[in-house]
Formats: sequence, structure tokens, C-alpha cells
Amino acid sequence: MVKSSKPKRAFGPWQAIGLTSAIGVEIAICTVGSFYLGSWLDHQFDSGKLWTIVCFLIGLFGSIFGIVMLIKSLLEETDG
Repeated sequence: MVKSSKPKRAFGPWQAIGLTSAIGVEIAICTVGSFYLGSWLDHQFDSGKLWTIVCFLIGLFGSIFGIVMLIKSLLEETDG
């Protein structure tokens, strides 16, 4: 069996705090930023709430994707 050259790292409490903070920031920036972008687009094109909803959903799914990638990379790092 071939062993990985990377040493296995433990998942400590500070790493858990950092992960929780990163998830919160990711959700907040993506959803709030896209909401304001959609509101601005609605104001520019006088389109009701269409762009607000579309941009908000894009930001929400983008943040979910970013969180999944963050957790995936962290799990790969700790698994060795």
C-alpha cells in the first residue's frame, strides 16, 4: 500500500472556529452582495424585483458551492 507523503493533521478547535467563520462570511458576502447588485439592476432597468430575486438566488447557490469546495478541501487536507 502506498502511503501519502503529507502528514495527517488533526482537526482542532481553532480550525473549527475558522471554518465556522469562513462559512458565515461566505454566505453573508455572496447573498448580501448579490442582493444589492440585483436591487441596483432593478433600479437601472426599472424591472420590478426580477433582478433582485435572480441575483439573490445566484449568490445563494454560489455561496453553497463555495462552502462545499471549502469543506471538501479541508477534509482532503485532514484525511491525508
